[in-house]
Amino acid sequence: MEERKIWFDRVLNDTKKIVAQAAMHELRKHPLLKDDLDDLIQDTYLELYKKYGKLLNHENITGWLVETVKRKTKDRAKRLYR
Repeated sequence: MEERKIWFDRVLNDTKKIVAQAAMHELRKHPLLKDDLDDLIQDTYLELYKKYGKLLNHENITGWLVETVKRKTKDRAKRLYR
């Protein structure tokens, strides 16, 4: 369990700025979601933590995180605009 936390903390510190930028970029397309920035980022990192075993040796974890936050934003927008 300690190994997972160390890995997660390292990935979080290395990627938080770019993931936040990607989320803000996506939110410009969906202005009604502007207050959801923190939730989207948190949900993205929660998914990362849950998928530790599958993502531990992923070759592009930053790319995975950026695509995940984009997908989560689009999914949330779809639910909102229904």
